[in-house]
Amino acid sequence: MSSDSILDLANSVEPTADDLLRVNQETEGFPEGERNVEAGMFMVGKLFKGEFKRATAVFFGMRALPQLLESEGGVPGWTLPRLPDGGIPTEEAVFAAAATQPMIEVDGDISFYRESLMARVLELAELEAQG
Repeated sequence: MSSDSILDLANSVEPTADDLLRVNQETEGFPEGERNVEAGMFMVGKLFKGEFKRATAVFFGMRALPQLLESEGGVPGWTLPRLPDGGIPTEEAVFAAAATQPMIEVDGDISFYRESLMARVLELAELEAQG
């Protein structure tokens, strides 16, 4: 399967913020050495058993988000500095925005369009503030 077809499959279903947050919550307690692709794939498969397209979208979304958070510029104002265990505390609005954004390939890795995701984070935060 080519990277384009995998990306098309991952973008064919829009996960929810709760989907992404659920995986994050389930994996954030993993020791640093156990936070890897295989552990993430196993957890997503377990949580979304029988939902292949949703599992694919969630898995790649959770792979794309760290690419963005760790990229130059990151997501200022919506994350805290990296923790000793390697985690990056991130506001829920970032997960909610990521759930609505298409993924792209950047230098062989899956990521998001930074500007589009940031605009969506701000939009969601505004909506939440309005109540």
